[in-house]
Amino acid sequence: MSIFREEGWQDLGDGALRLEARRMDYAAGEIETDFMLIEADGSRHSLTYRLRVYTATELVRLLEAAGFTHVECFGGFDREPLSRDTRLVVVAR
Repeated sequence: MSIFREEGWQDLGDGALRLEARRMDYAAGEIETDFMLIEADGSRHSLTYRLRVYTATELVRLLEAAGFTHVECFGGFDREPLSRDTRLVVVAR
């Protein structure tokens, strides 16, 4: 949760920009994002989408219900410890 950012932008090169404004719905566990692409000629394309965000506990339960017997949670691809300040990486077998 501490790595969540409400706004972000990226220079796509050749004068194009990608802008994002995000809102977290903590009760629903969803992030709603307004996405805008601004082309070099000034034309704009936008859309809004919602993304479900799962907790480690929810993912472990879903994977075990799907038949996985060994589920581990890490804070990154190098298997560093999971914490509030890291991303969630789940390995299931």
